[in-house]
Amino acid sequence: LAQLQGAAREDGKLNLSNLKIKDPYAGSNKVLWIRYARAGDGQRFNAQYHVSEKGSFPNHELPLDMDADTSTGKIQMTLTKEEFVSCVLSNPVLSEALRKSTTFECDSRETFAERPLQL
Repeated sequence: LAQLQGAAREDGKLNLSNLKIKDPYAGSNKVLWIRYARAGDGQRFNAQYHVSEKGSFPNHELPLDMDADTSTGKIQMTLTKEEFVSCVLSNPVLSEALRKSTTFECDSRETFAERPLQL
């Protein structure tokens, strides 16, 4: 979808060729459907674009993120401390750095002590 933003022309229209989509029905009007899942709750949506015979269609904004202004959006987009820690610890790439720092650096006085550089 970021390609849609970058491919817009001066008149605000998009073109299938700019998105590297081959037009199997050149010379006739068609409909482009985009299916996507919204961030936050994963709800699925369909977006319909009417494409001209030349392959151009208007640039419409797609709501990819959940609206955080509603009460439902605030609940869905809020992450508790327990959820964050659980996700970090269940991911080996993220949790390994924490494990190494807590295993090898037990004494905080040694961690932050100033040491001159050996030149």
